[in-house]
Amino acid sequence: MKLTWLDNMYVEVSARQTGKSTRMVEDISNFLEQNGNKTVLVVSPTLSSRKLIKEKIFQKCGLSCLNRTITSHKMLPPNMESMKQYVDEFFYIPEKNLVVDENAYYVGTPKEDGIIGKYQTIIEVFNKKFGKMVQLKPVKKHGFGGVN
Repeated sequence: MKLTWLDNMYVEVSARQTGKSTRMVEDISNFLEQNGNKTVLVVSPTLSSRKLIKEKIFQKCGLSCLNRTITSHKMLPPNMESMKQYVDEFFYIPEKNLVVDENAYYVGTPKEDGIIGKYQTIIEVFNKKFGKMVQLKPVKKHGFGGVN
């Protein structure tokens, strides 16, 4: 079975500075280049991070991709027909601004208080749909780090 963007949920939980946002920008660029009539919504907790992601998208695939990129501090209800949602550092977005979208792309470094509530639900939906999520790098208790 070939996966399409409509059934392509992705969740990555790993330590800071492990390339999560870079991989996300790569996926955004690929998605926009392969789907010329679609848009993306990039959700990130801060205005500066949203601007940085847009700049990286522009560097990666130019103005045609940038013009189909919307940024926000909150997700929208799933709209499978025209838009894919990408969520950067989803543990730092208030739960009320998150939506469990089985076609979205989520990346994040967990907070010290653990993975609970909607954050846990997102991971559980992904695990149920695609199997156990694999951490690329270990996350130390304080949320920083990598491999010792």
